[in-house]
Amino acid sequence: MSLQTIAQAIDGQLDGPPEAEVRRVCTDSRQVVEGDLFWVLRGPRFDGHAFLGQAWERGARGAVVERVPDPPPPARRGVIRVADSRRALARLAAAWRRQLSLPVVAVAGSNGKTSFKEILATVLRQRFATHASPASYNNDIGVPLTLLGLEPEHEAAVVEAGTNHPGELEPLLEIIQPRFGVLTWLGHEHLEFFGDLAGVIREESALVRCLPREGRLFLNWDAPGSERLRREAGVPVETAGWRAGADWRLRWAVVDWAGCWFEVQAPEPGWSGEYFVPLLGRHMAGLATLALAVAARLGLRPEEARRGLAACRPAPLRMNPVECGPWRLLVDCYNANADSMIAALETLADVAGDRRRVAVLGPMAELGARSAAEHDRVGRAAVNAGVQVLVVAGSTATALADGARAAGLSAVAVCPDPRAALDVLETVLQPGDAVLVKASRAAHFETLVKGLQQRQRQAGTSPARLPDHPCSTT
Repeated sequence: MSLQTIAQAIDGQLDGPPEAEVRRVCTDSRQVVEGDLFWVLRGPRFDGHAFLGQAWERGARGAVVERVPDPPPPARRGVIRVADSRRALARLAAAWRRQLSLPVVAVAGSNGKTSFKEILATVLRQRFATHASPASYNNDIGVPLTLLGLEPEHEAAVVEAGTNHPGELEPLLEIIQPRFGVLTWLGHEHLEFFGDLAGVIREESALVRCLPREGRLFLNWDAPGSERLRREAGVPVETAGWRAGADWRLRWAVVDWAGCWFEVQAPEPGWSGEYFVPLLGRHMAGLATLALAVAARLGLRPEEARRGLAACRPAPLRMNPVECGPWRLLVDCYNANADSMIAALETLADVAGDRRRVAVLGPMAELGARSAAEHDRVGRAAVNAGVQVLVVAGSTATALADGARAAGLSAVAVCPDPRAALDVLETVLQPGDAVLVKASRAAHFETLVKGLQQRQRQAGTSPARLPDHPCSTT
């Protein structure tokens, strides 16, 4: 794409060679390579204009800026000036998307978006050249960058769209212009901003409104509000889940450390039967079943879908099984709300078998006035899942602990931060324990896992078996 074409698409003022071609858009000066267009962004704690020099040194062919650069760019480099670089990024992505006619699947929902996106993309790649959102690129920067990564040779795309404030989702969907939409779940997320579950459903239902008449909605039938969304949808709807009435109905699922085996009763000939996905949790069987529904609609054969499911791998920091010395860890530290916490605790119960169950839980963010109640609910759910030792850390640890104690668990440790939780774990873990580590990304509980692994390497040998004793209650 030429600098002139880009400037016209975003209504920018170009200073430089109009015919110069750029190979891709990059917003991180550290990742710029020869021929890139460096897109300057500003935020509360950063200003991309400060890194223009680094971008030029690394070979950027042009830059999109909000003010005239000082010093000026090197010779034969172009600068496009706009009033708002974030909005300009969205405009360019929408313009590029309109030039492509491939089927695009938009993925929204309270939980499971990234895992589902990875599952579906892996399945579709058994037939199509499929582009998918990198990592969790699901906001007003990530979605445009995902779309700008589309190439003419791509035959399908799976694009994740997230929201944590009312009104954020619809503009993203207008950029994505999906033909198909998937709602993975509707639950208690970002209640500080959405207020309640009704507010969440109202926001996520933007996906239903944005689909074209020839589109199709795929809906988790077990999610709250799913029946109303199906009634109100102006497009055909296919449902998947455990509940009676689902078009693609789960009959049973068995989970162990290797993954999940499950059976689906399908509406399409040849699709009913048993499947396996090497991901942990019954909720992963639900996501996989949704992926089967989309794959069938896009023309894949059942054997291609089975091969794709078997090739799936967990997304980073999401239900990752980790061997750590004498313990088996289940690490899920990317995001957390009450529904995903409870699903993780249920997965711990499924995979632990005869192992002692230990849960290390951190705070759930952006719950507003519901924070204490939601943390209390998770603490009680830990006991219901058979957790025998609970270590909680962070600003909301007390509410988690109170819920667990109210449900009858005495082996509860309350810690101020992950480092303190790591010290407690060293005193209470026993060889053979199954340990869930779960918190919101902002809590940085992955540092706890790395610390535990590092101390095991330094020890060189597995620690001797420690006697049972309750955790401290400080």
